Amino acid sequence: MPPLTAFPVFMAFLGMGLCLFLGIVMFPQRNIRPAGMPAWILVISFGAWHAATLISGLYREAAGRELEYAGLWRAAGAAGLVSGMVAGFRLLWLGLRRRLRLFVFGFGVSVLLAAAFHHSSFFTTGPPFMLAWFIFWDNVFGLLLAVRSVFSLILGISVALYLLLARQLGRIFEQRFGEGGVLLELALLFWAGILWLPVYAAISNFLSRRAAFYTDFARTVIPGAGLILDLKRRMEFLASQLRERFRLRSVLLVFGPECVSAGAPGVLAGPDRQELERYAEDHPADKVYEPRMEDSPAREVMRGLGCQYMYVLREDNQLRGLLLLDATPLAFLDENEEVLQGLAPQIAQSLQSCRLVEEKVGLERELARQENLASLGKAAATIAHEVKNPLSAIKTIAQVMREDPLLLERYGEDLSFIITEVNRLDESVRQLLGFSRPAPSMEETVDMSAEVESAAAALARQANPMGVAINAAIAPGIAVENANRELIRQIVLNLLLNAIQATPAGKAVSVTLEHPALLRVADQGPGIDRALRERVFEPFFTTKVKGTGLGLAIVRRNVKLLGGAVELNCPEGGGTVITVRLKPGRVS
Repeated sequence: MPPLTAFPVFMAFLGMGLCLFLGIVMFPQRNIRPAGMPAWILVISFGAWHAATLISGLYREAAGRELEYAGLWRAAGAAGLVSGMVAGFRLLWLGLRRRLRLFVFGFGVSVLLAAAFHHSSFFTTGPPFMLAWFIFWDNVFGLLLAVRSVFSLILGISVALYLLLARQLGRIFEQRFGEGGVLLELALLFWAGILWLPVYAAISNFLSRRAAFYTDFARTVIPGAGLILDLKRRMEFLASQLRERFRLRSVLLVFGPECVSAGAPGVLAGPDRQELERYAEDHPADKVYEPRMEDSPAREVMRGLGCQYMYVLREDNQLRGLLLLDATPLAFLDENEEVLQGLAPQIAQSLQSCRLVEEKVGLERELARQENLASLGKAAATIAHEVKNPLSAIKTIAQVMREDPLLLERYGEDLSFIITEVNRLDESVRQLLGFSRPAPSMEETVDMSAEVESAAAALARQANPMGVAINAAIAPGIAVENANRELIRQIVLNLLLNAIQATPAGKAVSVTLEHPALLRVADQGPGIDRALRERVFEPFFTTKVKGTGLGLAIVRRNVKLLGGAVELNCPEGGGTVITVRLKPGRVS
């Protein structure tokens, strides 16, 4: 066959082979929206066109005439080519909408050349080739072309070229040495079997590398993480190991209330996290690939984080956490997808076991603390009762002495000091008795808005002589069910008194009450040292010269009795903010 005739036939054969390969790869991805179906149609259409060109070209050369029903054959091929062009322009439109500039330029040029020179097999091979190129390197539209598929293609081409080479050498040898050409072909085929041994070993190593990687990670990293009993530190260890071993740009690991990152610029915000968790709950898949996601708020969150993958960490069929990965510069993890999908349950189980251990240790510490508090409460009650009667006697005697004009003139200032100090000690005794008193009944629905407003108004008169203002922002109609009025009053009064005492003259205390039942008290004092923040809620711990150290201890005890939570924060600008969250109810 002359070279000028052989080249179009060769290109048609090459184009048909390429389209057949892409068709096999694209068939499982035809349902990937929005580009799966157009890409599959393009591959089939151009494959049909190249098949028609190849068959007609070979028949023309073999028979010396055109194929029967050549017009109908060309019309069918042209129809296939037109449908392929339509699918190509559809892909270009999708690329424009997603601002894929490089894809639009490269693929668009190939489609335009194929449309302009549609009689040339060389140019009609361009669109399938460019589509395969962008799918392999950029995973355009979320379509995937795995390394294994390309490897098998290269292996097939290599075998075909080797057989062709063996055939040509056999012919040359046959022309010179007669029947020896067949023996040469047999020898070359035998050598191919020998050469296949190292190739087979390389292929086996390549295919088993991921399995060995998985085994190594499960054997070394997971047990290593098990030695870390702190949940956040274990999460940081696993995130750093995942990033290092899989060569990822960043890893974001979310589990329960904790969120850690390795290589990421920040952590996942609350609303964004809720969107991802909602998406994971609504979709049963354990792996989410962002380019394949439908347009949704969760997809926008992943794009904002720059993460292509989200692995859902489930344990006992319950959502426990999320693993977000940025594989840049790779767009597709290829075989590592399956490895990570296999490791995700082990990571979830490791973190869940750590959390259970933490909870158990926390319960044991809480039990020990409660036993200690009970002992302290009994001792405090005994001391309070022993001190209360002498204090009452001292106050009575001092008040009687002040009624004597002579004594009042000579010792009036001292007697006033005695009465003031006795009142202060009496207040401390009341705090001791309140701390040691057993839990009251929780059967009321308390109007918390009224209690906070009443306490703020009462303490404002006490704070004004000290030069401290109280700024209150209280939402109306906030109530707490299954509560006790006295417990809530103690919480509000202790928080406001502490804030007033910590705030210097000329500054203000801010108290806010928001729905559903969120109380926040902020002062403008010097704040609390980081080392002391965990201890301020301990009984009898105080940084004041005068004080029992029971104010915040009573607050925490009452909040726990009410089934709420209390938090302490110290902003960098100074001051202390204490937040109390209680279970909301309705005002009766």
